[in-house]
Amino acid sequence: MKKILTLLATLIVILGVGSCKKGAHASLNKIEYGSSFGMCWGYCVRIMAITSNQVSLEKKKNSDQSDVKRCQKSLSNEELSSIKNLIKSEFFELPDVIGCPDCADGGAEWVTIIENGKSKKVTFDYGKAPAAIKELVDKLRETEASITDCN
Repeated sequence: MKKILTLLATLIVILGVGSCKKGAHASLNKIEYGSSFGMCWGYCVRIMAITSNQVSLEKKKNSDQSDVKRCQKSLSNEELSSIKNLIKSEFFELPDVIGCPDCADGGAEWVTIIENGKSKKVTFDYGKAPAAIKELVDKLRETEASITDCN
């Protein structure tokens, strides 16, 4: 009987570990991606948020934070999965600030991941995503560019 229980427990552990998908992030609450330029006229702050199968985009002016353009669209399960699968554990090990974001009006970009109620934000020089998140940032930029009805 002891051997059967041991075998059964081992089988359950193997099946449980085997069914885990790396990068799936089932408990992901929100992904935010944004960019800003301090010395800029027009809509220089852009914040995109992905929650569940919705993506929303806000564009703000530096000179008037109340002047905001908002738009949203739905993401397919495949689109959402492709983004989630690009979130690597290395993201959570990165420093909060990399380089000198928006120094000399070079612009800043950031990615925030909220998972299990915990938030991690990484801010970096515009156009210079760290290698650990380059693919993710490229996909988030592509997703932002796909929102074309933001008046």
